[in-house]
Amino acid sequence: AEDGGPGGEDGGTDGAQSGGEPAPGRGGGDGGGMSAGAWADDMPHHIYVVHWAGAPARRRMLDAMLGRLGYPAANVTVMSWCDRRTVSNETLARYTDFSVGCLERRAVAVPPRERAEVARRHAGRPDVALRHLAGSKASFGAAHVCNAVSHHDALADMVRRGHRSALVLEDDTLLARGFFQLLPAFVRQLDPDWGVLVLDAAVSEDIWSTFPDLGPRRPVPTVYRRSEPLFYGSGALFWSHDAARSVASTMLPFCLPGDLEFRYHFMVHLVSVFFVSPGLAVQRSLLDAKNWGDEFVTSTLDEERH
Repeated sequence: AEDGGPGGEDGGTDGAQSGGEPAPGRGGGDGGGMSAGAWADDMPHHIYVVHWAGAPARRRMLDAMLGRLGYPAANVTVMSWCDRRTVSNETLARYTDFSVGCLERRAVAVPPRERAEVARRHAGRPDVALRHLAGSKASFGAAHVCNAVSHHDALADMVRRGHRSALVLEDDTLLARGFFQLLPAFVRQLDPDWGVLVLDAAVSEDIWSTFPDLGPRRPVPTVYRRSEPLFYGSGALFWSHDAARSVASTMLPFCLPGDLEFRYHFMVHLVSVFFVSPGLAVQRSLLDAKNWGDEFVTSTLDEERH
């Protein structure tokens, strides 16, 4: 789609080939295989790729990865219309609200009293307020806006098409070897009202030392859930239809980077957010693949499972 309207590219070779306790009553698994009838319940009905058109190498790598993993290209949609190099400020303004009021409501990682103080001290200066409320995430230029726009549009398209579930990937995400054989062991542990399964949290951030209430990591595939949504990274998110519909309905206009926005909407809509361990995905940029190489990233995922 041209600047001014959302859209995605479907399939094709030039498109994408494109509380801390384990969830109650759920155990681990052995990695599992995918039976002929398991696709509807255990596998994503569709994959959306959040892609910046200025990084074609990322697109080629992701195409090749999904091809090797055997996911059908016809079920992949690339969200890339919002390009920071060409999108107009007028278009970006339709998606954003950088008022202090929006920042005060949605920066839920910051205690309410502190949010109110920031709003009072920096009224009319949302750029300063953002630095106080979002910390290292304060940089929020056209690239960050387009990333959040693409995430929103993927959810809206998923709802419009009626997909029961979908996997939303950022274009620098690396999936574990045998990803589609490993995923069902986690999906089968989810509660019936599950909303989002975060697949990259366990390897993207050192959450086990940050949140000691999680307890020891279990040696078998396990889904975890906390009363307050534990949300780190947006590289690989497995969405249910209901969760996508809820978040898409209130996300616009937004005032924070996508992953921080999600945390607010998860709390507003009481979305059940789970994460997996061992991890099944990691964003190459978060593990500095440029300097360490893809083999380092791949070995990190393998170590997670062994």
